Amino acid sequence: MTYEQWIARVPDVLRRQSVWRVTAYRNSSYLAACVAKDVVPILGDLRFTKNIPQLVEAVGSIGANIWEGYGRRSRADRVKFYEYAYSPAGESMHWYTAVSVAMSQDLLVERAEQLAEICRLLLTMMHNERRGGGWNDSRPGRAPG
Repeated sequence: MTYEQWIARVPDVLRRQSVWRVTAYRNSSYLAACVAKDVVPILGDLRFTKNIPQLVEAVGSIGANIWEGYGRRSRADRVKFYEYAYSPAGESMHWYTAVSVAMSQDLLVERAEQLAEICRLLLTMMHNERRGGGWNDSRPGRAPG
């Protein structure tokens, strides 16, 4: 499933939420949909009985924490939840690596790149919040979130 195919399936009610404007949220939500498909071929493999739920949970918690942080009133709370989202992004790469023997190299590279991009976006969001800008501050010298 491509990103465009996934976007077409996302209900309008979700796309109308203000958090939808956050690229890291959209990317992590897409990755959560991808992981659900990624693990189907290995569900019956006993070697990965414990790894698969960990992978699915870690990927799913990225977007959930972004959503929760986005709605917080204080900068400190937003940063805290963006940090909470950052940790499972790294954990997700570990779990993808743990099941890598059952997945194609191309798929692993694609997922690693997606996770790296989400991490980059989250770091930018945290940096901007700590500086007092926010995720969409467009003043000169500020990186976009």
